[in-house]
Order: sequence, then structure tokens, then C-alpha cells
Amino acid sequence: MPKSGVIPKRNASAPAAVIEKNVPKRKAISTATKTTKRISIGSAVPPVKSSTAIRLIKMKKAAVDNSPLEWYRLTEITMHVLNAAIVKSDKEILLESNKAQPDQNKINKLELKILEVITIIRDAKNFDSTSRMRQLIEEYGQGRN
Repeated sequence: MPKSGVIPKRNASAPAAVIEKNVPKRKAISTATKTTKRISIGSAVPPVKSSTAIRLIKMKKAAVDNSPLEWYRLTEITMHVLNAAIVKSDKEILLESNKAQPDQNKINKLELKILEVITIIRDAKNFDSTSRMRQLIEEYGQGRN
């Protein structure tokens, strides 16, 4: 420990990190990051991405969409949604059948909907493409069934 007021001499062979070990290191921020932050905070207009960045994002998304894990995930979600549609229609048939005056027309429509969903489940082509599975999820998964 040097006496107060005395500055220690730097040893030429010692690395700078050893001499300045008590000095906190600052995180380096590039000028592009500073500019982007200033633009996005100061105005309502988001920073514009370059066409190369947009192409890379699209390529990455396409790679994820075509991955086996994504296909498996969509298969499971599609099956869940379609089975839920069958269960919902079956419950509505049960409720309608328990009424004093059941509406046979409504029951027939619900039974046709169940047969339609069963046909979709049995057709393997519906599970070949992720776009078709997304379409089925959108059609039957929003409570519209």
C-alpha cells in the first residue's frame, strides 16, 4: 500500500489489468446501439432494419418452421384441438338430448360436425404440412366449432 499522495509506478512487464484491478470495467456500447436506443426512445418510429437482417430473420423462421420439433408440436396441438371439438360437440348433443323437446336438427348438425372432425383426424395428409395443421388449429381452435 503506497503512502498517501504517492502514485505507484507502473511496471512495464506487468499487464495493465493487474495494475488497474480496483478500477471498475465499463461495458462497451457501440455507437449503433446508442443511436438505436436514442431513436427508439425519443420517437414513436421504430428503427428500420436492413434488408439483409430481414432476410436472415425470414430464413431463421423458415428453418424453425421446417424443423421436426415444430412439426411434432403442431401435430400434438392439432390433435388436441380436434379432439376438443369432438368433445364440445358431444357435450352439446348430450345437453340437447336431455331437454324436454330436443331439437333434432341441431343434434344432426352436431353429429355431422363430429363425423367431419373424425374424417380430418383419420386423413394423414392433414398432418403432412405445417401450413395445413395451422389452418386446422385456426379453424377449430378458436371456439368457432
